[in-house]
Amino acid sequence: MFASSVIDANSTGINKDGSGINPSRLNGNNALGAADGAFYSLGFGGSLTLAFDNMIGNGEITVWETTGGNYPLELAEIYLWDTVGAAWEYAGSVTNSPQGGQSLLVAGLCDTGCSSLRIVDASNPALHNDAADGFDVNAISVQSYDGPTPTDVPAPASLALLGLGLAGLGVARR
Repeated sequence: MFASSVIDANSTGINKDGSGINPSRLNGNNALGAADGAFYSLGFGGSLTLAFDNMIGNGEITVWETTGGNYPLELAEIYLWDTVGAAWEYAGSVTNSPQGGQSLLVAGLCDTGCSSLRIVDASNPALHNDAADGFDVNAISVQSYDGPTPTDVPAPASLALLGLGLAGLGVARR
């Protein structure tokens, strides 16, 4: 499932040299849905908080970062909001290398599930040219491994014993 809504888009709004980031890169909605080329620039130290239609539990988070060509390392930290513990839980980090979706496995971070995800730019500006603007988020998806409790199915030996017992009751009745 992909992020469904933006809770908070907190880009720094500036490039390394202090100039403004192109406004087309500052629309948090660009990070919603499947990877499509439109993206949100966090700016160095900026963040983006997204909501999902279902709770996030144990599973896999995939982040698509958009960077063209040979580019220095960009880093983003991922946090999940634990609704029961009322706290942000650190899930791990992702980079812009290799390009495309980069996955992060999460387990046991939230008591009963997490309701939202925050991605925070942690890139080192010293590695980048003056026009750089930090980590760019194209899309974020979550594949949860939590689901409904499976229905207990009797083991074959239990079924055989039940069958023998019913057959015995039938014989005893005659």
